[in-house]
This record gives sequence, C-alpha cells and structure tokens, in this order.
Amino acid sequence: MNLCCGLDQSRLRKRETGVLSDSLHPDPDMTRQNLSSPPTCSRHQHKKNYWVLLLNLLFSCLTIFHLTYLGSMFDPGSDEQEVEEGYAAIHTIQRWSELNWASHWILFACWIFYRLIL
Repeated sequence: MNLCCGLDQSRLRKRETGVLSDSLHPDPDMTRQNLSSPPTCSRHQHKKNYWVLLLNLLFSCLTIFHLTYLGSMFDPGSDEQEVEEGYAAIHTIQRWSELNWASHWILFACWIFYRLIL
C-alpha cells in the first residue's frame, strides 16, 4: 500500500510539475555550483508562488496521513504473543474496515485526479 501510494503520488507530482511548470517534484538535474549559491533551475518559474507552496503542503499532509494510517495497524494494546509472531492479514483488513478504508479512498481520488489531468 505504501509503495503504491508513493508511486502514485510521485507520478501525480511529476505530471503536475509538467502541466503547471512549478516545483512540486524534486528534480535530480538541479545542481548547485557551491553551497552558498541558490539552485540553478530555469524550468521552474513558479517556485515561490503561494499555490505551489500550498500544493507542496497538501502533498506533505497527504503523506503524513497515509503513514499514520499504515502505522495504526500496529495496535499497542495487542497481546504480546500476537505482536511477536506478527499480525494476521485478517487483523489488517479488520482495522482498515474500522477506519472505513479512508487511505484507500483518498488514494483512489488521487488516481482519478491524475487520470483527469493526463
């Protein structure tokens, strides 16, 4: 789930970067002449705009939500025996069901948005 979410989010960021010509996706081609000079990147024209910062904040919050959702599978109140042996798949499915599959629905909505801007 996490890998799938990460790949989907990476594709979405890359696509939005191309469409909006902004700095939503980390660019490995950006190089620094030295540490005191700003990065050289002529492709991204809107790095400092508020909507770019807002979209980056949205992606950060989305990542935190997904990681929290995945971390909620590890119930600290569980039996020590179960914790040592590992959780059964039914535990994970039951826990996701209790949370109404929230992360899955958000991931699906991101995928729909990604397909729409393609």
